[in-house]
Amino acid sequence: MLMGSDKKQIKVCHFTSVHKYTDVRIFHKQCVSLVENNYHVFLVAPGDDSFVQNGVEVSLLPPEKQSRKYRSFKFARLIVRKALSLDADIYHFHDPELLRFALKIKRKGKKVIYDVHEDLPRQIGGKHWIRKPLRKLAAFLAEKYEGFYAKRIDLVVTATPGIRERFKQYNKNTIDINNYPIVDEFSNISFNLEANNVCYVGGIMHSRGNSHLQKAISQMECVGLNLAGVFIPDSYQDEQKNKPGWDKTNFIGFVGRQEIGKVLGNSFAGMVTLMPMSNYIESLPVKMFEYMAAGLPVVASDFPLWRAIIEEADAGFLVNPEDIEAIKASIQYLFENKQVAKEMGERGRELVINKYNWKNEKDKLVKAYKQLFK
Repeated sequence: MLMGSDKKQIKVCHFTSVHKYTDVRIFHKQCVSLVENNYHVFLVAPGDDSFVQNGVEVSLLPPEKQSRKYRSFKFARLIVRKALSLDADIYHFHDPELLRFALKIKRKGKKVIYDVHEDLPRQIGGKHWIRKPLRKLAAFLAEKYEGFYAKRIDLVVTATPGIRERFKQYNKNTIDINNYPIVDEFSNISFNLEANNVCYVGGIMHSRGNSHLQKAISQMECVGLNLAGVFIPDSYQDEQKNKPGWDKTNFIGFVGRQEIGKVLGNSFAGMVTLMPMSNYIESLPVKMFEYMAAGLPVVASDFPLWRAIIEEADAGFLVNPEDIEAIKASIQYLFENKQVAKEMGERGRELVINKYNWKNEKDKLVKAYKQLFK
C-alpha cells in the first residue's frame, strides 16, 4: 500500500508478547495478506531469531522467564520497544497487556489498532489461575481497562461479531475480522470412508469438552479419537491418562499447518463440543470451520450462533456438550452412515467456500487499513 504524494510504502508492525510468530490469525492470515496488498510488514513476537518469511520481516525476542508476571510487564515493554524501533506507520497489537502502551504509540503520530482475539471479561470466568472469588471483580476491571484505551485508538479489530458489538460502545471504528479458514489449505483433503476415528484439534481443556468427549469414546465399541493439541494446564494430561477412553485416544500433540491435513484426513467427523461458558457461546471457533473446509461433518455444542451456521448447510449435529449420550449417538450415527457423513461434509465445505472463508475477511481488513488514512 502506497501513501502520500511521494507514494511511500506504508509500514505496518504487528506485535505480540504472547503468541508465537506462527499464529495463524496473526502471521498466516493478517500479515501475509497485507504483504500481498503491498504493505511493508513487520512482526515482533516471542522467540529467538530474525528473518523474512512470506515477505514478512520477523523479529523475535527471547523471554528470560516464562512466568505470566514477567510476560505481562517487563517482556511486554521489551516487545513494544523493539516494535517502536522499526518506525512503522501503523501499529497493530494482539494482547490486552499491550493496551497500556497504546497512547504512548499514538503520541508518536502512529495509527494504533487493537486486535481482540477473545472476549476477555467473559474469558476470565474460565481462568484456572484466578481464584474464583476474585473472577467477577477481575472481569469488571478488565472491561473498564479495555474500554478506556479502546476509546482513544484508531481502530479496534475483533475476532467475532459479538465482541465487535461490545467494543462499538467505546469506538465506532470497530470491525470484526473473523477467523475463518484459508480454503486452499484444505482443498486436497478427501473424506475417508474407511476412517474409524473422530478428531479434536486445538487447546485440550475440560472447558472445551475434552473430558466428556473422552468419556463418550470410552463407551463406544468401534470408534476412537484423534486428539491433536496441547493440554491446558499440563496436569490435565495426567488426569486424562488415568481415565477411561485414553486407551482409545490417538494423542498426536501439537500439529502445524502442514500436519493438520493428515489428522483431518484420517477422521470421519470433527468435534467441537465446548462447554456452555459465556466466552464460548458467542465465539466462532476456527477449528469448526476448518473441519467444514476439510469436508468433515461436525458435532458441535448447541449454541444459537453455531446452530444457525451448521443448520444453514445441514453440516453436522448439535448436542448438549454435557450430555454424554447425545455425543455418543451423534458419533455413532455418522460412523454407521459414512455416506451421509460425507454428504454433510460436502455441504459444509461448500458453505465455507462461499461464505465463511478468509478471502472475505481479508478484503475487510485491507479496506479498514485504507480507511485509516482518509
